[in-house]
Amino acid sequence: MILCVSEKTLLPVVLDVTSEAKLPGALGTALREVLAGLGVPEPLIDQELSEMDVSAFSRTSSQGVLSSMTDFAYMMQAPESDPESLTSLSLWLAETPCKPLKMARPKDAVASVFGG
Repeated sequence: MILCVSEKTLLPVVLDVTSEAKLPGALGTALREVLAGLGVPEPLIDQELSEMDVSAFSRTSSQGVLSSMTDFAYMMQAPESDPESLTSLSLWLAETPCKPLKMARPKDAVASVFGG
């Protein structure tokens, strides 16, 4: 599994990718499902994904992202994190209050960004 986290909203998206070359497409597909699960309107999801057409992946230097990723990875090992799907796992993680967001949840940060 790969855990991707937005630097701006700390939205976690969990993927099952076997090849690095498949990561950009898999991220777009998974992100669409997670944003839809959070109630983001389809036109805004389409716009977001079109802005992701050119992608680059690298390590983050943000301590806030790193600490949140560590927390998410730890939570994924908890018995109550036994999800029906990776989308449901991502949505469950998005309920987590995060210190870099002043204890707001990633789902709330997404709602703020997308006007919800």
